[in-house]
Amino acid sequence: MTDVQAVIDRCLTATRVPGSPNEFTAAEVRNLALEYLRGRDEELQIHPWIRGLPHWNLWMTDAELDDAIFAVLAFGPDGVVFTCGTGNSFAIRRWDADEPHDAAKLTAELRRAFRVPEPVIFLTRADAETWLRRDW
Repeated sequence: MTDVQAVIDRCLTATRVPGSPNEFTAAEVRNLALEYLRGRDEELQIHPWIRGLPHWNLWMTDAELDDAIFAVLAFGPDGVVFTCGTGNSFAIRRWDADEPHDAAKLTAELRRAFRVPEPVIFLTRADAETWLRRDW
């Protein structure tokens, strides 16, 4: 994938509810991911046995509660799956994955629960590491 940032920006723009103040950019998602991964690094110091296990995080912006937008990055050994969608802020906050270690099932659960109009984006490990400027 040549321009990860542009691909993610297009997906986020297409997902955003028109007129909603809720939005993300790929740069914001990247910064949130880096903050998450720094926390994960600290967690690995305490629990080294989780190194290499799949993990994910969901971020949301909800200035308007009924059309909150969320972005999810699911990190696996081969790459990262990016998903984004919209929904009611309280429903998103209550949501939890039944299959947190399987990115395909995770995204299917998100599709069932919320509006996820765009296809997921799979970033190879090399593309994700280039975009994030680090590994996981």
